[in-house]
Amino acid sequence: MTLEKLIKLRGTIDHLWLGNGNYDLDINRQISLYQYECKYKGGLNLKVFRYYNKAIRLSSSRLAELVKVTVPSLIIHGTNDPLINYEHAKKYAILLRN
Repeated sequence: MTLEKLIKLRGTIDHLWLGNGNYDLDINRQISLYQYECKYKGGLNLKVFRYYNKAIRLSSSRLAELVKVTVPSLIIHGTNDPLINYEHAKKYAILLRN
């Protein structure tokens, strides 16, 4: 994978994790991090995404287990989370009794 492709891919991943909040992205710092990954870590391991996807597909829902939680619980969830819809947090809150 070329450095340019790696930078674009990592930039996409970084933005996904950061969500759509207001933040400053230091592009020079990001480029330095990507160059370090290429030089010292052999680049971005794309196989890891396949492993994550497989693990998610193979795992089952844990919603039914939430009713068994007996300790006080706090759910903190953003309304603009790009990975997990806010409606899921509402379901969790209903199932958690404490």
